[in-house]
Order: sequence, then structure tokens, then C-alpha cells
Amino acid sequence: EVLGGRKTVTIIHHEAPKKQSRAKSPAAENSELFEILRSLRTRLAREQGIPPYMVFADRTLRDMASCMPSNEQEMLMVTGVGDAKFSRYGEMFLEEIAGFSSGGADSDQAR
Repeated sequence: EVLGGRKTVTIIHHEAPKKQSRAKSPAAENSELFEILRSLRTRLAREQGIPPYMVFADRTLRDMASCMPSNEQEMLMVTGVGDAKFSRYGEMFLEEIAGFSSGGADSDQAR
């Protein structure tokens, strides 16, 4: 029936959901947040006696600074963040991002 033209077929294409990119800040603020996150990563790495990249890679921190996740679900969508890394470090990085987005760079100095 379709080939004979008596019926039509409609094809609906659903794209896979993409990672959220909620860059709320200009690039300068994102680089400022990246540096704040980098400092947190360095501090955690020193405390644990491991290289900083084992906490999170630079690419992951850049993605965090760009997306600015605000909860576990959003953080798990960030490149390089899985369940294990989230359970170990996620809340600390979410707090840093929340402090930055609510109070700017000064929130880091208040700690």
C-alpha cells in the first residue's frame, strides 16, 4: 500500500539528548571558575598524595566551569565524572560552583 501510494508513512527521528551546556557566564568568568576548581583539585590531590589529574582532568574542570552543574544528575553529565568520582569529590566541587555562581570569586576567599 505504501509503495502503491495508497498510504503514507511518517518517520520521526529522535536525537539522543546532548549534554547540557548551561554556560551562564562569559568566558572570562568561566576561566575564573576553572582556576577556582583547579585550586580545589590541587588541594585535594596534595591531601591524598596523588597527582591532580587523578582527581579530575583539566578537560573535566573546563566542562564543569562551562556547564556549571548544580546537582548530582547534572554533574554526572560532565565529561570525566562517573559515580565513583562523584561520590569521592562531587559534592565539594558542586559547593565550589554554587559559591561561585551565587557570590562570584569572593566566595572562595571566604573559606
